[in-house]
Amino acid sequence: MSGPARPGPAVRAAAGQVAGPARSRTQEVTVDRHELRNALFATGISPDAFELERVHEHVPLPPDFWFLRRSADARWEIGAYERGVYDVRLAYDTEPEACAGLWRALTGRPTPP
Repeated sequence: MSGPARPGPAVRAAAGQVAGPARSRTQEVTVDRHELRNALFATGISPDAFELERVHEHVPLPPDFWFLRRSADARWEIGAYERGVYDVRLAYDTEPEACAGLWRALTGRPTPP
């Protein structure tokens, strides 16, 4: 059996790699999903490269993208969607922490100003 599939072109192009560990609780994070969407658009990242639950959703779904969504246990998840499979990469306790994590994954930069 082979290892996990590599992310598709949109995921690789938008993110390159998943960023490091989640932010410490002592660091201030204030970005929500609406602000994250606007900041990602401002950087020129393709709207097809990401999905934010209830803020920026695809119909129909592109073949691959990064996502941020609420989990069944009320945490926030980020990960990659490819060929019908959601692959959760990291989970966070708060929406702002998850937004910061997705921003870092997609841009490789610290939280947007």
